[in-house]
Amino acid sequence: MAASQEVVSEVAVVMHGDLTAVIYSVLLISLCVGAAVLILKAKPFGALTEEVARKVVHIGVCNWYFIWRFCFETDALAILGLLVAAIANTAVTVKNGNRRWGLTYYPLAIIMVISCVSFWGKGSYVSAGIAILGMGYGDGLAALCGRYFTEKKVRILSRPLPCSHGKSAAGTLAFIVSVSIIALAFGFPLYWSLLIALAGAICEAYTPYGLDNFTVPGILFIMSVLLETL
Repeated sequence: MAASQEVVSEVAVVMHGDLTAVIYSVLLISLCVGAAVLILKAKPFGALTEEVARKVVHIGVCNWYFIWRFCFETDALAILGLLVAAIANTAVTVKNGNRRWGLTYYPLAIIMVISCVSFWGKGSYVSAGIAILGMGYGDGLAALCGRYFTEKKVRILSRPLPCSHGKSAAGTLAFIVSVSIIALAFGFPLYWSLLIALAGAICEAYTPYGLDNFTVPGILFIMSVLLETL
């Protein structure tokens, strides 16, 4: 037992450190983008291929939370990297002439969460994890499930929610399930996990102008912080 604990400690030391964290961050982003490029070239998902490629990046990158949590020693450096990502994403958006500003909102939302925990003393790694991972997995899987069941014309699941700008029942259900599982994994009881997920799902479905990459982690974080104290 003592030997195994020493191995775990040594691994933690190797994984820890700003330089290591930066390397891991670059590798994670490269892997996600590389996987998306391969999907776009192979087109294995037919009409859904572009959406799948985008969400592979969206979901994959949110796992950066674990790099921040276990590797970075300097939160200011982590935030600097996120600012660079936001600027780079904005440049890509402007160059492509599209209106998908979610690429800019995404890192800015993570900066907001990290700043609350690290500099303002609000929340914890638990509430930050639910916010960041919930944004990635919840919002990403919601989009994929919504598109899939709409394409398949599944009557109930493909029905749009009232006044929700086309958000489907399938997408909302996928969001609730995925965020609930994340909250459960972080130690929240089932009833609080469902409440957090439901609040996030409502926010995701009814946030206008593509701002859900910013508002969803915000509401997940606030709900998690409030319920942590109960």
